[in-house]
Amino acid sequence: MALTRINNQALTNVTSAGLPSGTVLQVKQASSNSKIILASESFVDCLELSITPFSTNSKFLINTFVTAYVQTANGAAIRLMRDSSEIYDPNNMNSSNQHYYAYQGSSTMYPTLNISYLDTPSTTSVITYKVQMCRYGANTGNVWFNGGGNSQCSTSSFNVMEIAG
Repeated sequence: MALTRINNQALTNVTSAGLPSGTVLQVKQASSNSKIILASESFVDCLELSITPFSTNSKFLINTFVTAYVQTANGAAIRLMRDSSEIYDPNNMNSSNQHYYAYQGSSTMYPTLNISYLDTPSTTSVITYKVQMCRYGANTGNVWFNGGGNSQCSTSSFNVMEIAG
């Protein structure tokens, strides 16, 4: 059998450093079908995963698929966190009450909140990524992560892919 070589290295010696830029090094996913009632404008952790980078040059592609139920005259807000730091909110707002992603004026709705974001953390220490969500709006109605009411529920997830830099 012929010896397989990648970047002129024996297969047993290949590390993330020997792979070409753009190579997917690892993929992790977090998902949940648990409902969370969001009754305030304070962000709550809804999905979380930890990943250990192979290299400080790695980039991380993060994709979300978050389902919600929004009652009349409220909005659903989400953001991405790396450890305890916000790294992305959909509207790129800095005020803590301006992270809304979906807002419903006169009736209820079931939005899907999707984000695609490329992060460059420059570390080889363990990273914890989180998707956080809150209710947006001063009304008394609630927002649900993964559905609403007593019988409705769905599944939300997010994926993190480490890509060689």
